[in-house]
Parts: sequence; C-alpha cells; structure tokens
Amino acid sequence: MTVKELFRSVTFDEVAAYILKSHPDVILHLLWYRIDFDMLCQLTPKPFERTESDAYNIINDSRWGLLVNNSKEDDLLDYYDEDAIRLSKKERFEHFLAKEVIVESDVKVSNAELAALCLSHMIYYSKKRCFSADYEEGWEEDIYTNYKNSKRWSKRGFAIIRSNGGYIPSFKGLPISIKNDFFNRPKEMFLISTNKPMNKIKRKKRYRREVMTNYYFRMLRISAFIINAIPYLSDDRNNKNINQLCKLFYSDYLYYPDTIASCSGEESNGAKYLCELLEKIDIPRSDRIIIILTTGEWHKEMTDDEKTLCKLLIGDCISSDVILSTDPSLGSQVRIDYATFNSDYPLVK
Repeated sequence: MTVKELFRSVTFDEVAAYILKSHPDVILHLLWYRIDFDMLCQLTPKPFERTESDAYNIINDSRWGLLVNNSKEDDLLDYYDEDAIRLSKKERFEHFLAKEVIVESDVKVSNAELAALCLSHMIYYSKKRCFSADYEEGWEEDIYTNYKNSKRWSKRGFAIIRSNGGYIPSFKGLPISIKNDFFNRPKEMFLISTNKPMNKIKRKKRYRREVMTNYYFRMLRISAFIINAIPYLSDDRNNKNINQLCKLFYSDYLYYPDTIASCSGEESNGAKYLCELLEKIDIPRSDRIIIILTTGEWHKEMTDDEKTLCKLLIGDCISSDVILSTDPSLGSQVRIDYATFNSDYPLVK
C-alpha cells in the first residue's frame, strides 16, 4: 500500500484523534494539518528522481514507540541538498505520496494511526515556504544555520524594502520591550548549551551574537511579509503604503506571519472551504491583524464568502487591515497571508 492509498482509506477526523493523542499541544495548529491532509488526498504521487528511498518503514522502537524509519537515505530529507532544497512543498508531498508503507510484523496499528504518523513526518520535512520571488528558495532553512546566514538574508530583505521607499529600524530604535526579549531569550539556552569552558570575553561575544541572531530572525520574517505585500500596494482597491506596513517592526508582540491556502478541488469555492474549517478550528491571535487575501479572479469588491472568511480570521481583534491581491494560477482557490500583533496604534489610522 502506498502513502496515497493509505490517506484515501481514512478520514481526517480519524487521523486527528491519533495526532492529538500523541501531540496534544498541536490542537492550535490542527487547521494546517487538515489543509495539508486535503492537499495530499488530491495530489498525484511523483517521486523525486534522485532519491533512492521508496518506502516508509514503520517500526516499534522500544524507547520512542512507533517511528518512520527510512531504509535508505532520502535526498529529500537533506536540507543541504542543492536540488532538494529548491523543491516546493507540493513537490515534496508528491514525492512522499509515492512511497510504499511497510509495517514490521510486530507492529499492530490501524490505518488511521499509520496515516497520523506519516502525515506528521511529511509535514515536518516539507516545512519550506518562500514568501516572495525576490528571495531565493531555501532562505527559511538557511537562516537557522548560523548568525552570518541570518544577517545575510536579512540585509537582502532590508535592501528590497528600502528600494521601495520603506524604512528599517535599527536595533537601538526598537521598543525596549522587544529588545528585552532579544536579551532574555538566549540566556537560559546559551548557559545550558555551553559545555566548553569560556573566558568572559568569548562568552560575552557569543551571547551578543545570539542576541543579534534573534534580532535578524524576527526582522527577516516581518520583512518577508512586507515584501510579499509590496506588489499589491499600488492596487486601487488598497489604501495602504509601505511605511504603514513598516510599523510592524515596532509591534510589541507578533505571531510570526503565516499562510493559509485552500485545497478544496479545482471546481470548489476556496473561500467557502476555509470558512468551514475556521468555524471549527481557532487560530492564535494578538490584538491586531493584517491580512493579504489573494484570489484567482480580480473583482472590485470581496464576495460574501471572502468577507465571512476575513471576519472569521479577524475574530475579536481590536483592529484589522486587509490587502487584496490576485493570482490567476489559483483558479477558484484563495490564499491568505496574515500576521497578528500587539501595538498601541493601528497600522492605518
């Protein structure tokens, strides 16, 4: 049985029960599991031509319980492989769907539990998004490597924003609450993870580097969201400018920008599909929210389903801003890029 056949034999509700049993903390992220599950059920398996691994071997480890064990090295699981890192999330999913599911003789599990295990494994190894064509693909993996890479990718984003009339606050220019977070976050991790003895100068230098890595990581994620919105600011339907978006850099608390894309089939209404999901599953929010709503067809006003979708996303936020955009390749589907944040003032007064 292939992974594709496995997913077609179960419902998401059956799979979700096992996911929550193993990882109760993912309940806030169940929406993304559902969307990815629906996407997997619609895609056609297509293995990555260079990989040698063609199976998901399910074993029962004495220490960790059920595990996915690849008998051969899979190039697609290597973030440093130059070809694999350029594959989109969809292409990675197509590769995983072609694998055979091989269950060891001593493992007794239902299809739903197998599907939950494979789904978690596939989502983990497909976490790869590029917010804008101005960034080379793979930047999200690369910035975790070290301080130099975080700084390099951040500087690239800063240059794009400045070239479009925006501004980037320096470290010193940020609110004290944000800087305190940069200072406090690495302390415990830094002190625990440092096994080798260091003199005071080296320790201080390393600590400063950890602080600046946190700074560049935060600034890069916000920059990516702003860069994604830049092409649509000139649209007559929108009343935002880049300087207003740059206020996100000063937000006191910000959930990292995220994306929700519908996968309801070619002929289905993507906005209605997401409305049905958001009515069942809540998402984390702060006081304010900004949304980039991308549809496959240009229209002057939002449809009723799109208005309902935005209302569900906004929830009880005290202010909201919506930017409309169009991508013909989406067809009847919709994509939402959003960020929620805390701030004393809205982006647009």
